[in-house]
Amino acid sequence: MTIRKRIVFYFTLLVACLLFIANIIAWAGVLDYLYESVLKAAETRAKKVEVLINKLLYRHPRLPREIDSFSITSDIVTEILTDILTDIFNSTETSLDELTLLQLTNTRKQVVAKSPHLGIYRLPILQPGNSVTLTLRLPGYKQANALCYSAPLRVGNNLIGSIQVAEPLSNTEQILDRILFYKILSVVIAIIIAILLGYFLSFYALKPVKHVTKEVKQMVSTKQFNQLLNTQSLPDDEIGHLAQTFNQLLEIINLSFQQQQRFISDAS
Repeated sequence: MTIRKRIVFYFTLLVACLLFIANIIAWAGVLDYLYESVLKAAETRAKKVEVLINKLLYRHPRLPREIDSFSITSDIVTEILTDILTDIFNSTETSLDELTLLQLTNTRKQVVAKSPHLGIYRLPILQPGNSVTLTLRLPGYKQANALCYSAPLRVGNNLIGSIQVAEPLSNTEQILDRILFYKILSVVIAIIIAILLGYFLSFYALKPVKHVTKEVKQMVSTKQFNQLLNTQSLPDDEIGHLAQTFNQLLEIINLSFQQQQRFISDAS
């Protein structure tokens, strides 16, 4: 492999490594930002459902006047919730779409009600404040990934259960696919530019070497070793210093050759 090809190869490899590291860092940042956005949306949706449940429970005729005094584990809580859950899921206040899934559980981790889209399935019951990514395989829907978040459900000061919210990750995955496509495209374009730039830089970097090689070949072909290399057009760098050292070597060889010729002439 020639020096020029090695320069291009190592330069391109360096650019590719730097791009890879930069893309890994950027990708991790994008993933973290999008995950936090989906988690924030799930938290907001759970809070809206909790507020709506509180409104409906406070207006319910069977609820005691002092809401903080009734038993958390009382069956009437579950019964009241079951009666009003249809209104919650159909309410426009929660702004639910067909892919957003809700599930309510009581303090005994029993499912009180859930979105009709779940069918016979149920969301994982997590500790409040925890989240997990899962794959949804619902009848009539394409397989999709979702972020499941669990939030405490309080009425007044009483903890009566928890809310599980499954936010779809389809939009996030589409954004990631688009970002990945453009990142791969940018890396390919950058590598092509690095190869072209490497050839361009190596051409000018090795131009003095070609000049020295051309003059040395001319000396060999003409056998005129008394000539010196033209170092005026060479830059003052390692190659220029090498040419000057080579000229010093030629001067010593020429001096030795002349002395040898004089000795032979004198001897004869």
